[in-house]
Amino acid sequence: MSWTYLTRSVSFMKLSGTQLIFSGLGAVTLSCGILMPAHALTLTTFTDQAEFEAIATGLSLETFNDATLSDSKNHTLSDFSISSNMTWSRIVEGSTAGTIDDSAFFRLQSRNPDTAATLNFTNTINSLGFDWKNTDNSVDVLELIVDGQVFEFGQPKQGGFFGVIATEGSFDSVQFSDTEGGGFLQYGSIDNIRYGQVDFSDDDPQAVPTPAALLPNLSLIGLNVLRRRRSQTESQSS
Repeated sequence: MSWTYLTRSVSFMKLSGTQLIFSGLGAVTLSCGILMPAHALTLTTFTDQAEFEAIATGLSLETFNDATLSDSKNHTLSDFSISSNMTWSRIVEGSTAGTIDDSAFFRLQSRNPDTAATLNFTNTINSLGFDWKNTDNSVDVLELIVDGQVFEFGQPKQGGFFGVIATEGSFDSVQFSDTEGGGFLQYGSIDNIRYGQVDFSDDDPQAVPTPAALLPNLSLIGLNVLRRRRSQTESQSS
């Protein structure tokens, strides 16, 4: 089951005890024992570049302008490498179809829904943002996968910005893929990748409680429900 709070989602797995489902809280499954998040990262997503850069400052930037143009699926850049099993994952010149700003960019094409291009970073990061374009003529949507969490960001025939920030924890790899809703992805373009490790120890960018912060209150609710059910059972039997 999943608990979704604003732009964050955390999946929980049961470790012990009896599961309780509270319809008043939506599709939430609680345990009398301990609940732990299946994913360690608390991720916040951004589609506004200015908002992202106001929080994630001092990031590195990969424009692909100095990268070697290549039809290979795998590439090595300054701070990360790319390994892919997609149909195409090329670094191409700016005059190529799918260009974002008329400069070199990373272009994807896929004919298999179970493939992805993986960016493996030399050092751990907690912030990643990039420009994108999807030239697909059907319904294939671009996806970003971080720590097993899938974010659909790139609608067909559109372009824009997408970013993620881990306010707790960090990661050293991400994957680009697509939903394969229309048979195959025509062109998915990625450019101007911003990445780095931002210190949030003194200033958490999100002034809202995280799902983890709500767990103690949910546990109390579970205990209260148990008490009420026990009282009702005793009343009916007397």
